[in-house]
Amino acid sequence: MLVKALRNPFLKPVVFASIGGVLASVCGWTLPDLQSLNIIGSTTVGLALFSTVLVLVLAAQAFKLDAQADFGILLSNVVHPLIALARQPASRAEG
Repeated sequence: MLVKALRNPFLKPVVFASIGGVLASVCGWTLPDLQSLNIIGSTTVGLALFSTVLVLVLAAQAFKLDAQADFGILLSNVVHPLIALARQPASRAEG
């Protein structure tokens, strides 16, 4: 029981992302200086707090994938990027 209680938090994506961030920082890995990354970086603390609370709240509820969830995942991860790629001007795609 104790082993399971100590292991379960490390199976959450939020924990994986945090550990990955710490390892990248310790290794001295840096990102290129892009304005969009600076904007994203300025929101990380608030989003981390929000997502931690969200994970804690949702962890108490059962999670089940159904056809509606599968359809939403397909739209957001496949169809939406394909639409964005198709709308990209030809000159930008080549350069």
